[in-house]
Amino acid sequence: MPDLKVLKFSNGMVVGRPDIEMTMSNGKFSSGPTFYSGTGVAVQDAVRSLMTKFGTNPLAPNFGTNIQDIVTYRATKDNLGIISSQAQYTLGYMSSYRSSGSADETITQINSLTAKKEKDTVRMALSLTTGAGAQAIVEVI
Repeated sequence: MPDLKVLKFSNGMVVGRPDIEMTMSNGKFSSGPTFYSGTGVAVQDAVRSLMTKFGTNPLAPNFGTNIQDIVTYRATKDNLGIISSQAQYTLGYMSSYRSSGSADETITQINSLTAKKEKDTVRMALSLTTGAGAQAIVEVI
């Protein structure tokens, strides 16, 4: 059982699982949060871009997508196109934000992007290339 949890609250109620869990052993953390570098940063950026609700970050008001809202719309073929275009926009936004950073941490190309509705969720798969030429595949449900 973790000794430290960072919880999400909404309207005074705990929502979902903790963001961070770290266990303690003999008064010290036995493991800490994972820090990413290289392609891992590009993958983390892609996931964060896709899962952040558009307009919720006051420091980056044009960042994120409305995927969470679109999934609950009535099923139409247009929804997947909207999701794909929002994903391309926010990944481009993140890429320009990181343009002065390390090449292996910057998304320079989206090789493929698919979105498929499955019951009440959307499964997205994207293949990306970093500035250093490394390729990664990201799947978000």
